[in-house]
Amino acid sequence: MKKLSFILIFTVGLFFAGNAQFSKGSNAIDIGIGPSWHVYDSNYGYYGWTVKTKIGPALMFNFEHGTIDIPNAGVIGFGGMLGFKYFRYKYNDDFTNSDIFLIPAFRAAFHFQFFDSGNFDLYAGLATGPKIHTEKWHSWEYNPSTGRDHWVARSDTYVHFYSDFFVGSRYMFSEGFGVFAELGYGICYLKGGVSFKF
Repeated sequence: MKKLSFILIFTVGLFFAGNAQFSKGSNAIDIGIGPSWHVYDSNYGYYGWTVKTKIGPALMFNFEHGTIDIPNAGVIGFGGMLGFKYFRYKYNDDFTNSDIFLIPAFRAAFHFQFFDSGNFDLYAGLATGPKIHTEKWHSWEYNPSTGRDHWVARSDTYVHFYSDFFVGSRYMFSEGFGVFAELGYGICYLKGGVSFKF
């Protein structure tokens, strides 16, 4: 019991001790969410289809380590991100197509420190890596055994190039816990969530 209490106190102390400013040797973890456009219904009158499109939120997990200190300017941090988002299309309640995106990417950011930012950590950076796209769809095909056309489920996976330029800020409520927000054109235009620094 004493050992468990010590581990718990030590773990909490990692998040609530130290300097709130991001510096060389700092580690940060961000867990965020952002909108992937909107949810809407469409009516394809020519085909007699009603297509209901549902777009899930974009989810992201970042890790960054403060690596290079530039005196009187800031700190460069390197790390990575894992992003996920999906789209689902339902046709006349008959079948469903989907697009799923998984993004494991490298990130680098410059944290500005040439002014007293208090509990704010202002930064800008770049991200790049593969974007793994899994598409599930249906094809209208002729079946020679029945002599009729019917829908056939298909699936393909593609790998695209992913890139992002982002600007963001963390606000630390304590030395180890805060919130963040980012603007960019990558997995989504706006994302935010919680940050942990240790």
